[in-house]
Amino acid sequence: LSQMPTRTAPIEIARYTRRMQSPVLIFIRDLMFSSKVVATARAIDVPFKVVRDVSILLKTPASRLIVDLNADGALDAAIQWKQINGGHVTGFCGHVNLATIKRAREVGIDSVMTNGAFAGNLEAILQSIPADDQSE
Repeated sequence: LSQMPTRTAPIEIARYTRRMQSPVLIFIRDLMFSSKVVATARAIDVPFKVVRDVSILLKTPASRLIVDLNADGALDAAIQWKQINGGHVTGFCGHVNLATIKRAREVGIDSVMTNGAFAGNLEAILQSIPADDQSE
């Protein structure tokens, strides 16, 4: 608690809470889209770790994963990561990729959305703290 801000304004407490939580894993191979997610996470002070290799992803514990389901093998990697870690998974893909959206929902990906919905809600998605990660 020595790092707790002395000013207890709600925004400072929220920033402190985000810094203390485990990083959000970002499994997005598209460099342009990954850069947008990273820039947003930095801007709102959300800790993150970018992973582009499935073997590293599966060995990296975290409470949240953001995954681009458009990439080959990404859905299977997200399923395996969730089975190992039990964390919250947010996946996104193109709105015409109905088979991937359906399969992701069927296998228990926590939040599945289109690319547009993800991009439009990126800041809120990054700021959300899963129930098991909230401080009392």
